[in-house]
Amino acid sequence: MNERIWIYLSAKALQPEQEKIINETLTKFFSGWNAHGDPLASSYEILHHHFLIVRVNESLHSASGCSIDKLTHCIQQLEKLTGLSFFNRHLIAFMKENALQVYPSSQTSQLLESGIINEETKVFNLSVSTSLDMDSNFEIPLKESWLKKYLVVKQ
Repeated sequence: MNERIWIYLSAKALQPEQEKIINETLTKFFSGWNAHGDPLASSYEILHHHFLIVRVNESLHSASGCSIDKLTHCIQQLEKLTGLSFFNRHLIAFMKENALQVYPSSQTSQLLESGIINEETKVFNLSVSTSLDMDSNFEIPLKESWLKKYLVVKQ
């Protein structure tokens, strides 16, 4: 099954009370989420206490523009309820010493210079949009990501 996916990243780790709010809100939202009256077979997961991953099995019913707008509004409501931000696309995330690290992308050069990351560091690719893509391209080496522009060719 190939599902459509939306990935939201929080710079701050979700605390148990925030995860509880997310679970309650999304469970209620998904029970009525539909596209043109057809219920969407949807699910979500919280990964590494930073990622919120929403999935829709579009082999049953595809998400429509209106249903995607409703999801966006739901995530915005979660931001208000939890005090977190899920729409900052200027973040990079990677694993370091078995812990997820999240930094503003503007710090990529400094992270490279200090040796915290290198071209082989696996970074999380937030642009994946299907479960098949997620299985193979969610964690990719920095040199294969959009961050490769920060790599300096040494002569």
